[in-house]
Order: sequence, then C-alpha cells, then structure tokens
Amino acid sequence: MTTNETDLLLLLLDTQRTAFRNALSGMTEDQARSAPSASTMSLASLLNHVIDGEVAAADRISGTESRDPDPVAAWTAGWEVRDDETVAGQLARLDTVAARFADVLRAEPDLGRVVDLPESIARWLDQGVPLSVRFLVLAPDRGMGPARRPRRHHPRIRRRGHRRRPGGPGPVAGTGEPGRRPAAAIGCP
Repeated sequence: MTTNETDLLLLLLDTQRTAFRNALSGMTEDQARSAPSASTMSLASLLNHVIDGEVAAADRISGTESRDPDPVAAWTAGWEVRDDETVAGQLARLDTVAARFADVLRAEPDLGRVVDLPESIARWLDQGVPLSVRFLVLAPDRGMGPARRPRRHHPRIRRRGHRRRPGGPGPVAGTGEPGRRPAAAIGCP
C-alpha cells in the first residue's frame, strides 16, 4: 500500500473528527449544548468551530471565500449553535465539509505552497511568517494559522468566550511559555 503525505494528513484529520464523534456519542441535545465548566463553550459549539475551521481552511487553500467577509463576524458565527441545529445535523455537516476539504487537499499539487491571506485576516497573525497549505492542515485552529495565537483580539472577541477559568491552562511552570498543566496537577493519574 502506497500512502502519500496528503493521505496521511487526511487520515490525521479523520482521526480528530472521530474523537469528536466519540465525545458526543450517547449525549442528548441538552448535554451537547451545556457548558458545565467555567467556559462558555459546549461540545456542540466546539463542533461548530471545528466545522468552521475546516471551511475556512478549504476556502483559503482553494482561493475561494464562503464565509462572512468580516473575519470577526465569521469567527464569532463559527462558535454559535442555532436553536434549530442538532448534533446529528452538525455531524452530517462535518461529513460534508470533510469531503470538500479532502477534495481540495487532493487537488493541491504542492503542500508547501504559501497560501495568500486577505489583509483583514493577515493583520491578526504573526507578520512575516508564511502560511503553507501543510501548516494550514496541521494548525490547531485552521481558521487562524499554524500553532500561533492572534497578535491581538478584537474587543468583540475578548468579550465572548475567552475567559480563562481559575486554575485552567496557563503558563508551563518555569518556562513562561503557554501550555497545558501536567495531568497530575489536575487530579489525573
């Protein structure tokens, strides 16, 4: 069996999508929409964010734009779960978006190609750092770029959902670098 890099990247993304399906398996609509921690995000809103990130990445790779041209409005809408949305509907949409993303990625001849970003998005990212197709696929937030945080948040974004819960993820001890706390520190074996 011959497997190329594109197939491996798509397999990685499929594994991540499966983790979301497993997390939502057996939940009621109310459970999927609840935010039982100090965060304002639910699994349903996180799933919408994943879907929006894949749409954004496919758009950027293919040079199209299907989202709101205002990046703040698009980012905010990507978290919202409408009253008429169901988990089953979201998962079906994830399948559709995943199929489009796979088609776009398979059509891309060069994973190292630098993706052009509109100024309305590029201004929020580290300046002078090229964003390749490969990094866009591997990025933890495909809507914003590879393993980078925005340089600054728009005030509307700061007011919505970016509240750190007490004792939540913070700097890695002794490094001053952002990261996750060790599992033992949060009571995990």
